[in-house]
Amino acid sequence: MKSEGGTEEPGMYAVEVKQADGTSIEVYLDTSFKVTDTSKESTVETEYVS
Repeated sequence: MKSEGGTEEPGMYAVEVKQADGTSIEVYLDTSFKVTDTSKESTVETEYVS
């Protein structure tokens, strides 16, 4: 999970959530942490552990 404050609008938050299938979605929250929107990411991220 990765979060970003003040993304598109002041007082808004965007959180990138990695799902069990490897895809990611962005969840947009207001200042009360209520979900205002979601956006599906188009790529599957792979983590490499060395």
